[in-house]
Amino acid sequence: MWNYPLVMMTHLISRILRTLLASSFGLLVSALSGQISSFTPGQPWPDSDGKPINAHGFSVIRYKDRYYWYGSQKIPGLTESQKNEAGVSCYTSTDLLNWKNHGLVFSVRSDGQHEEITKAGILDRPKVFFHPPTKKFVMHFKLYPPQAAGDTKGTDVAYVGTATSRSPLGPFTYEGKYTGANSPKGSGDFGIYQDDKGIFWHIAVRKPDKILVC
Repeated sequence: MWNYPLVMMTHLISRILRTLLASSFGLLVSALSGQISSFTPGQPWPDSDGKPINAHGFSVIRYKDRYYWYGSQKIPGLTESQKNEAGVSCYTSTDLLNWKNHGLVFSVRSDGQHEEITKAGILDRPKVFFHPPTKKFVMHFKLYPPQAAGDTKGTDVAYVGTATSRSPLGPFTYEGKYTGANSPKGSGDFGIYQDDKGIFWHIAVRKPDKILVC
């Protein structure tokens, strides 16, 4: 049983109601403005349109006053073996929390796209950087083309594909592929670091021995 005097109880209830109203108003304002104040790990992260962000195996760069999130856009309902990658999508943000969707900046099905991209078995883990000498944005991504070196197929040989654009929002143009990690079998999953001198460092799992190399 409560022993608070009536006045104290009234004051307490009033404070609770004010807090609830303020919280509800804040949520309403956020909803109306399309802004979010937090996200929950393990749960879908909505973009500014309220749709889950679809940019997997991603990289984030800062260019001028914006952050750019690049990732593989997955096609709902399809598995990797069914070629479930539509290309590379891009989102932008000023606070690393609220992201605006700019769609595909490198599409598997764009007009005139190279066959190595349109028929790729896997195209994921895009990493994008600005290259000052050429004033271009350079994209590196994991690529399993339809036919690999020596007429092998599948994932025996893994490539790093490259594409470039004059704008961080694309469209990016396919420039070709190379085998990374100083191995004829190439490299698997990887990360790329750009140092202060603009030099790119490719850190990857070497095939076929799966040793991490740089």
